[in-house]
Amino acid sequence: MINLVLPVSNIIKEFPLSFINSFKTLEYKYPSPLIFPQKDKIFHSSFSLVQDDFERIYRESGIASFIIKNRIRRFSLDAGPCFTVFKVVDNQYIGEKNRLTSGDLMMLCRKRIKFLRQLLPEQCEIAVENLNYYNTSAYDGVCTAEFYNELCKNLQIRLVLDIAHAFVTDYNLYKNRKQFIDLIDANNVCEVHLSKMRVESSGAIDAHELPDEVEINALSEFMTRRNVKSNLDVVVEHYKNASGVMTFYTKIMRTF
Repeated sequence: MINLVLPVSNIIKEFPLSFINSFKTLEYKYPSPLIFPQKDKIFHSSFSLVQDDFERIYRESGIASFIIKNRIRRFSLDAGPCFTVFKVVDNQYIGEKNRLTSGDLMMLCRKRIKFLRQLLPEQCEIAVENLNYYNTSAYDGVCTAEFYNELCKNLQIRLVLDIAHAFVTDYNLYKNRKQFIDLIDANNVCEVHLSKMRVESSGAIDAHELPDEVEINALSEFMTRRNVKSNLDVVVEHYKNASGVMTFYTKIMRTF
């Protein structure tokens, strides 16, 4: 079974109240004032588990108190890149210093997950999202299905499967589309993000375009491999065309 989730984004005011009321769960990306506080809530951030001074940045962000105060059900974030010091240019990580080996990265993620579990309420699940692969060296070793399978198993966390990220990774690593998804342990996945990637002259990018039947088919095929009883949260990550988002959520409901 799937649970459709509506992200609290720049276009949420364009949706009619009846549409918003049809969702049980909202996804927040910032510790902003609550809308519909009675609804179930999850939080998806752009933080990285490996970034320098993670503990201080996390505390000062206000996310910790937001999660505790509002009984957030899940907190998700990135597990890469493979540098602790980096910058973000055109939505891509660029490593600057302190490159991590796979072993060092796993140990650092373990340390940071322990820190989060000491702060977060017991009912708040922790998950990481699969990254896009871009050829900047910052993504080496942190974009494979094997990496996420091992991370989830060793640290007892869950995975947010972004299907567009998976397609970008497969395209930019010259693999067949769906290779990443086919290799992921489906039972680790608690949430799926849907949007459409775009191919440019430099390669595939995470464009957050409106998804279509390609993404619905990928979700449908993925669901056949999932053997856990818990609901799968599904979020449409497109933030421009409100009417298109409404239509696409309706297609998902009719499919599943």
